[in-house]
Amino acid sequence: MIAAVDIGGTKIAVGLVDPEGNLLGHEETPTRAEGSYKDALEAIVAMLKSQIQMAEGKLHGIGIGSTGPVDSSTGEIGDVNFFPHWRGQNPVKDLGKIFEVPVAMENDADAAALGEAGWGVGKNKSNLIYVTVGTGIGVGVILKGEVYRGVDGAHPEIGHHVIDSAGPQCLCGFRGCWESLAAGPAMVGWMESNAPSNYLHRAHLTAKRICELAIEGDDWAQRAVQREGHYLGLGLANLVTIFAPEMIVLSGGVMRNSQLFLEEIRRTIVASCRFVPYDRTELALASLGEHTNLIGAARVWHHRFGSTGEIVRPELSVIQGEYLRDILDQPRALRDTLAALKQLRGLGELASRVEGGAFRTIVLTGMGSSFHALHPLHLQLVERGLPSVMVETSELVHYQKNLFDSRTLVVAVSQSGQSAEIVRLLEINRGRSAVIAITNTRESPLAKESDVSILTQAGREFSVSCKTYLTALMALHWLGETLCGSGAPHTNALDIAATAVESYLRDWESHVLELAALLNGIRHLFIVGRGSSLAAVGTGALIVKESDHFHAEGMSSAAFRHGPMEMLSNETFVLIFEGDVRTRDLNRRLLEDIRQEQGQTELVSEKTHFAPGRLPVSHPSIRPILEILPVQMITLALAALAGRAPGRFELASKVTTTE
Repeated sequence: MIAAVDIGGTKIAVGLVDPEGNLLGHEETPTRAEGSYKDALEAIVAMLKSQIQMAEGKLHGIGIGSTGPVDSSTGEIGDVNFFPHWRGQNPVKDLGKIFEVPVAMENDADAAALGEAGWGVGKNKSNLIYVTVGTGIGVGVILKGEVYRGVDGAHPEIGHHVIDSAGPQCLCGFRGCWESLAAGPAMVGWMESNAPSNYLHRAHLTAKRICELAIEGDDWAQRAVQREGHYLGLGLANLVTIFAPEMIVLSGGVMRNSQLFLEEIRRTIVASCRFVPYDRTELALASLGEHTNLIGAARVWHHRFGSTGEIVRPELSVIQGEYLRDILDQPRALRDTLAALKQLRGLGELASRVEGGAFRTIVLTGMGSSFHALHPLHLQLVERGLPSVMVETSELVHYQKNLFDSRTLVVAVSQSGQSAEIVRLLEINRGRSAVIAITNTRESPLAKESDVSILTQAGREFSVSCKTYLTALMALHWLGETLCGSGAPHTNALDIAATAVESYLRDWESHVLELAALLNGIRHLFIVGRGSSLAAVGTGALIVKESDHFHAEGMSSAAFRHGPMEMLSNETFVLIFEGDVRTRDLNRRLLEDIRQEQGQTELVSEKTHFAPGRLPVSHPSIRPILEILPVQMITLALAALAGRAPGRFELASKVTTTE
C-alpha cells in the first residue's frame, strides 16, 4: 500500500493507492498560500495517519506530486508562486523520517504522466506525453519508460514554448507562449477582447461557460472554441514533430469538453506535421478521472522504487554493526590523518631527488584496495612528466625484480604493512631502492624498514577496507603534491574532505533504502569509470565481493563497451562514475547508450538526480575520496536485501598472510 500526496495551488490531497492503481480513500485540505510549510506538513501528516488507520494496512512508501519547480532528486521545493514560504523545504526527507518509509517526489505533470503510463490509458506505452489544460498548461514527458529531464534534472516547461512571439503577454514575462494562447484563461481573454461590448454573456465568463455556450450554438463561443482547438493543435503538433510519441494523453478542466476541440486539433496536427509519422501518435483522453494527480503521485513511488507494491522495506538492523560504524567513522579518520600529515617530516630529501632526476622509475605498488588507491597518484605523476608505473606487489616481487635498484623509488601501500607480498618485497629489496611507505600500522615491518613512513590515522578497522582506503587516498594526494615539486601541499581541498564525507553520510539510511529498491532482483553489478575514478572502480568491485559475497566487476568505461555491454538485461546494473571533465561526456554517453538499450544504470556525479550517487560539491582533487561512498552504500543495501551482516570474512582474513 502506497500513500499519495498531491500538492496543488488550491488544495493538498492525500490518499492510499493499492498496487493496481485503485484509490482506496482520500481527503484534502485547502492550500493556504501565505501559511507556513510547518503547518502544511502537519496537515499532511494528520491526513495520512487518518487514512492509514482506516485502511488497516502496511504502508510501504509515499509518493508526492507537487506543482511548480521541484528537485526530484533531493526532494526540495523550488520557487513556487502559490506558496512562497515553502522554498527550500523538503517534504521527501520530512515525511520519510516521520513514517520511516522511502519517499519519492516529482512535478505534478510528471506524476500524472507516470500514472497514465502505468495504470491508465497509456499502459504499456514507453513513449508518452501527458498534457493537462486548465488554468495553465502542464506537460509530462515519458521517453523509453523514463521521465524526461533536462540539464541538472530540470522539468521542461513546455507550456511556455513560444507559438507566436506577437501573441498575448504571458505570466512568465514573454509573449505568445502556448499557455498564454491555449489555456483556459486565454479563451476568456480572447472573448473579452473580441466579442462586442453588448455581447449578452460578457459577464462572468469562464472557460467552462464558453464551452457550454458553444454547445448551445453561440457564435462567439464557437469562434473561441475553434481558436482554442487551433492553438492547442499547434502546440501538440510541435510535440509530435519533436518527440514522435506513441501517445499524447489530454487532461485538465478544458478537456472535459474535448469533443469541442479534437476535430480542430487533429486537423492542425495533420497540416503541421509533414516529416514524422503523425498518424502513429494516438490522441487519448486521460482515464484516471478527477484523482489523476493523486494516483500519479503513488505511481511516482512505484517508478522510483519498483514496478509492484510487493517491495518491502529491508530490515536495516542487520547492517548496523562494526562495518557500518567504520564507514561512519571515516570523517574522524580523515581529520586525524590530515592533522598527522601536517606534522610529517622527512619527505624533503626524496622529493628533491625526484625533482633532480635521480630516479629512473617510480614504482607504485600495493594489493587490493591499496593498489587501486594508487591510480590518482599515478596520473598526477605522469602529468608532471615523472616516470611512474603501477605494479601489483605480487607481480613486482616475482616477475619484475629487476626494478629494484638505486635508481628506483618504491611507493608501497599496505594498511597492515605486513601482508605476505609486502614482507617478500622488503626481503627482496634489502635497501636497493628507496621506499616510501603508506600504512595504518606503526609497528609493521613496512613502517619500520622504509626510508620514509607516512602513517594514516584510521584506527582499528573491523574487516573490509573503508576508512583505511580513504585515509590512504588522502596520504597519497599529499605525497603527490610533495613529489611533484609543489612545495608544501595545499591543504584547502583536503581540509574540506572530512566535512564533505560527513555531509554525504548524514543521509546513509535513505541512500541504502533507495539502493535496496533499485538493486532488488539484480544479479550482475558493473562499476565503471575513467581516469582517477578507476580507484573507486577497482576498490568498489572488490569491497562488494568482500562485504556481500555478491559478484561485481570493475573496469574502465571503454572496456565495458568491449564485450560486457552484451550482458545488459533487467538483472544487470551499471554504476558509472562521471569523473574528470576530460572524459565526462564519454561517460555520460555510455549512460545514455545503456538506457537506450533498456539497461539499468545510474551516474555518480555532483549533479546527478540519483540521490545515492550525488557527491557533495568539492575540489576535483578530493573526488576520489568521495567517489567510493556510493559503493559503500551499495554494500550496505545488498547486505540488507540478503538479510546478512556485511563485511564478515568467511574464507579470508583482514591481513593476507599467504601469497
